[in-house]
Amino acid sequence: MNRHIIKVCLRILDAVAPLRGSPGSEDDDVVKRVTVLLVAVCLLWQPDPVAAADQDKDPYEIAVQGVYPVEKGDQAGVKVRAKLRPVTEKDRVKGEWTITGEIDGKTVSRQGKGSAEEVFFTDPQVVDPLRKDQPITVTATFHGRINGEKLRLSRTRTLTPPAVDVRLECHEDQVKVYGQLTGTEKASARWLFEVRRKGEDQPFDRYQSDEMRGLSHHQTLNRPKGPFEVRVHVDGRGKGEQVGDLFGEKGGRFASATGEVSSEKGCSEQGDAPVSSTRALRIEADHQILTSRKIEKKWIEIPGTEVDGVRMRAKLDTDGDVRGIWRYHYAYPKVLKLPGGKEKKVMKRGILAARNGVVDLHMKRKDQYRVIVDFQGTVNGKKVHVKQPYTFDIPRMMQAADKKGEGAPTVIRAEMTGQTVNGHWMMAVARRDGKILYLHEGDPRFEVSLPKGEYILKTVFYGEVDGQRLAMQESKTLKVKKSESDSYLIPGKNNEYRTYQQGVSAVQGMKKSARLAESKNTYSLKTEAYSGGTAATLVIIGLIIYRRKKMS
Repeated sequence: MNRHIIKVCLRILDAVAPLRGSPGSEDDDVVKRVTVLLVAVCLLWQPDPVAAADQDKDPYEIAVQGVYPVEKGDQAGVKVRAKLRPVTEKDRVKGEWTITGEIDGKTVSRQGKGSAEEVFFTDPQVVDPLRKDQPITVTATFHGRINGEKLRLSRTRTLTPPAVDVRLECHEDQVKVYGQLTGTEKASARWLFEVRRKGEDQPFDRYQSDEMRGLSHHQTLNRPKGPFEVRVHVDGRGKGEQVGDLFGEKGGRFASATGEVSSEKGCSEQGDAPVSSTRALRIEADHQILTSRKIEKKWIEIPGTEVDGVRMRAKLDTDGDVRGIWRYHYAYPKVLKLPGGKEKKVMKRGILAARNGVVDLHMKRKDQYRVIVDFQGTVNGKKVHVKQPYTFDIPRMMQAADKKGEGAPTVIRAEMTGQTVNGHWMMAVARRDGKILYLHEGDPRFEVSLPKGEYILKTVFYGEVDGQRLAMQESKTLKVKKSESDSYLIPGKNNEYRTYQQGVSAVQGMKKSARLAESKNTYSLKTEAYSGGTAATLVIIGLIIYRRKKMS
């Protein structure tokens, strides 16, 4: 019995005791009856053990869900959603999230705040196992307060990709293909059945269904004589959607699953054909932007860097003996300079090949590119042909300034192209002589009220773009008018590559000097140097004209 209830009952009995009369009297009889009734109430007045246990339990929990693949361009990653429940908009939530993906002791973490958090993993430690149909472990931890109550909650889930088991049944010149989804509870998807001659890339016969519900389906296809391969692909992505549902919510949502088998002897008899499973090979590719030192002649400053090209590497996601040729099919726009100062945009196409999977592409312009990576060769002596697109960015910075009407502040923002951008931003508005008027660090967006006039807008970034460490800066002319603002490129000062350390030094220099410093030199010194160079040129031209007049 609850101690508090016992104390209350004893106090009531003590209060009733003095009211008892002489033994056998009417008052004594009434008090006895009241006492018995109070004892009965105290005995019955106990909280339900189950209810008490429920009250001791934490009323909040974490719901975790993984979604794979989430596509961005031609890159795929894992989206992990974590949410406190039951939590509504009326609840006061303050705390921090840590969401960790783990496999074989290797972990990758992301942080966040609020009652719910959504993070996106493109890290190879997390994505590669799922590509190879291996499970990963995801843990979401919340540490903070809900309605003033201090809590630390954690939830771990295992994301296990679904698979497709394939069985073949021979019929004269056809084969009946059975596909069975495993590792999931429900599915609504389109099913693709393909039959290929062994070692060939083009299908001998194929069938694509509309969206169908259920975990198993079959289809009869024509087959070649001799060895052949069969592929069953289940695609759960809805039309026009980047992420599909389709495989239930137990451990996560997955958009697709594939099963492949090989019939080495073909269909020699009626009935089930003996098959060996083959996992769909995938290409793992990455890129590195090649840069070199850039000699600045126009400005007095430390040299920056310029893009020389892009180095690509690729390999098959297998531990087998891989032999063959890698080919990279590329196409990108290029501007040709014609006589008379005219320009012509043409599409430059080509193929680079290598046995080791490493090539240097010639792209230099800051833009997004798409390359088809193609491997033809053997794995453990068996012929394979795998082709896969790869998209990458040569990062570029974009700045903009906008003012909506008279009296409104000027909104200044910047962004960096790339799949994943993480780093440090600094933005400054300065006078023409380089003296900084406003300095902003953090998110690349801020508002500032500026009088009419002309300013210098400069943004510096250093960090990682698509996993590559770099720095970049850009300076533009900012013109503020009565009811609008706009920015204009300064020749030679847009999208300037820097080393990571040069980016750090530029930020530190601007903070210490309160000027648009990139090194020990300031923007005003460069301006003076440029003006001095112009003045020297004018003096030389004047001397030439004077000499010609004197000679004539």
